[in-house]
Amino acid sequence: MSNTHKTLQHRIKKQIEFYFGDNNLPNDKYLLGKVRESEKGWIPIEMLATFNRVKKLSTDVEFISKCLHSSILLELDSNGTHVRRVKPLQEKPVNKIQEALKSKFWKDHDLSPFTHTDSHMRIISGTSNPDLAQKICDELKHPLTPVTIRRFADGETWCQVQESVRGCDVFIVQSTCSPVNDHLMELLLLVDAIKRASARSITAVMPYYGYARQDRKTKARVPISAALVAKLIESAGVERVCSLDLHCGQIQGFFSCAVDNLFGQPKLANAFAQTYQGDLENDIVVVSPDAGGTERADYFRDALANLLGRDVGMAMMNKKREEANKVARMELIGDVTGKDCIIVDDMIDTAGTLCLAASRLEESGARRVFACASHGLLNGPGVSRIVESVLERVFILNTIPLPQDKQHQKIVSVSVADVLSQTIERINTGSSVSTLFGLEP
Repeated sequence: MSNTHKTLQHRIKKQIEFYFGDNNLPNDKYLLGKVRESEKGWIPIEMLATFNRVKKLSTDVEFISKCLHSSILLELDSNGTHVRRVKPLQEKPVNKIQEALKSKFWKDHDLSPFTHTDSHMRIISGTSNPDLAQKICDELKHPLTPVTIRRFADGETWCQVQESVRGCDVFIVQSTCSPVNDHLMELLLLVDAIKRASARSITAVMPYYGYARQDRKTKARVPISAALVAKLIESAGVERVCSLDLHCGQIQGFFSCAVDNLFGQPKLANAFAQTYQGDLENDIVVVSPDAGGTERADYFRDALANLLGRDVGMAMMNKKREEANKVARMELIGDVTGKDCIIVDDMIDTAGTLCLAASRLEESGARRVFACASHGLLNGPGVSRIVESVLERVFILNTIPLPQDKQHQKIVSVSVADVLSQTIERINTGSSVSTLFGLEP
């Protein structure tokens, strides 16, 4: 059997497991009936692949796999045992049909989409954020593969994966947060170890991508560190990178492999809306701390407006930096008088810019000031600045661990384990990732 044929067989197997899991297979006649009732006898080809396990409608793997890659439906005969004819259909309606069928199946059978354990998938965690990795595994109902990581007296890192990964799809969960260089080197060594252990594919799940701010030359004789890190990761053997809210989207272009840049704004917007439900009668304005973050802030605004069912305003700060972590000038563009303001950024480092922006908003007549950021680095005086600032509350995602000494009632950590787990599941089953965020064309 050719490698291509094996890959096609594997994909069909993934589709079967994704729909039904290993146990509790439904009554196939009931499900076929539901499909006929809603789609007038036409069923998506991916659903046909799932029926093979029970009905054995077709054993032609190559034929089914070709259909999986195209936009067609199959019409079954009255007994549901033979294919009568094929029908071309646009991709978007097919996706809608599949999502509707899956949703109804899970609802009717009181199941979660993550009810199976894929024996060919391994999830591995470095030391940067093991709690998030465990939460991802809990969402997937999949065990975390044990890894031993030690450091020699001179600081060298040593690692060993404690289970076989031969022929497996491996996902390494590792943020390159502080200490950045240690965690980056740890990721590279894990990738090398897994590659040499004959893994089928390696995906680096990097909730926070370090060195992202050094994405261009701003002065003479400086490196483009974001590009160098991308080359290191790819050279080590990573075939796909999954990150959350990259500092700028163009970083994806530094990689020649596939990159999934996920969005954390919907999670932050939902957490804010739930926390202040019933206390948001005033007008709300979303504020971008700089011109480069307007797209991110606008996405947050749309998510919050949909949750609240009303319009949300937009404003922007115009700032000029003297050097890293030091702002020379900051001006407000927009009206915030008597309004609740939410500053939206991708990261909070030392919180100097954030707190300065909050002060400017208060001076301009803002009623209350909040902040939402994807990555809470909170280095140096970051926490103390937030505590002493006019900010009422700061929402951050748990892409970076929040140690006990940095926890405060003003700082709220929001979990993205569900987003990352669904992304891993979709990558593993060959499903669309963009539909998670409503971005399917």
